[in-house]
Amino acid sequence: RQMCIRDRRRVHGEIQSKFLREYNCAPMKEVRAVSSMMQMLSGQPLRFIPKTDLESQCSVAMIFRFQENLRGSITCPKLEAARLSTQNAAQMAKVSQELLSSCMLDRINAAPSSAFEVLFTQRTKNPRDRHAGQISFPGGHCEKGETDLCSAIRETAEEVNYDLANPSQFLFLGSSSKNFFAYFKRERRTMVRLHYFLQRPDFTAEPIGSPSEVSEVHWVRLRDLMSPDQYKTVTAKSTSMVNLFPKNSLKGALVRTLLSKTDHKCQYQGFPIGKDETVMYGFTLQLTMHFLNELKKANIGLDNLTDDELSQLDSIVNKGTHVAFNFDSFPILLNRMFVTLYDQHRLRQFRA
Repeated sequence: RQMCIRDRRRVHGEIQSKFLREYNCAPMKEVRAVSSMMQMLSGQPLRFIPKTDLESQCSVAMIFRFQENLRGSITCPKLEAARLSTQNAAQMAKVSQELLSSCMLDRINAAPSSAFEVLFTQRTKNPRDRHAGQISFPGGHCEKGETDLCSAIRETAEEVNYDLANPSQFLFLGSSSKNFFAYFKRERRTMVRLHYFLQRPDFTAEPIGSPSEVSEVHWVRLRDLMSPDQYKTVTAKSTSMVNLFPKNSLKGALVRTLLSKTDHKCQYQGFPIGKDETVMYGFTLQLTMHFLNELKKANIGLDNLTDDELSQLDSIVNKGTHVAFNFDSFPILLNRMFVTLYDQHRLRQFRA
């Protein structure tokens, strides 16, 4: 009888120890951190934005997947549901968030330090495309009669052959609470909305880039995006500042004149991606900063991320949402003026 009691205690202790090791390992903490962020989003009304004649609406998809050597160890319950649409998106997001929070590791041997990878694309080089060769998320402009969510689904299918509306392949986790201002084009504001998706661990198909739109696809570890050491400072001429104001506005005319008549450089944060280390910068980097900022806010006071990790996220977001200008003429005046304008009209929205 005493041996039986000792055996039961030993087995119970092993089970408890395994559970604690699994619960506190780095991948599961990362899963819980992302899950906490998506649950924070679910507390806000989920509204989708139709295309209008007053503004140009775009949308992009931030797609997560479990790392390859982790997928076979993740248990994610099946989801029996209809295809994702604007009508059932709120319900689908709630169910998907519950599924994400219930994901468990079957084994933790040789578990990676990061649970997730994030999909980025590199645009095909095209002289008619102002963003040719740049790193971006799958996505694009809304068509007439289309909401931003439907646009993200359609554009992702066209660019990387992923069917985000299929619940047996992808889970819709939610959408950014903000609709971000990007630039003016033909006197109309262009806005961008970010949508979050998770590739199911039992769906292993790789993205296939459309040659006319995507030259390469890249999966980047979320842990690398959360590491300050992975970022670098880039120095170049400002190309986006002139598009932050309508051409017929006084500010727009002043900015274009100063940028064309003076020698200047601007410094900003970039993230090298791929073997060629193509630098992700600009609007895609700023959307990534918004995600990291939301991740930080959702996990303050929880044990998913350490104080050092939260501090690192804060540092990354602050550096990633600031730009420094260096003008040869009137440096003090122009540097301050352009930093203030760029912050007010572009960067502040990503860290607020």
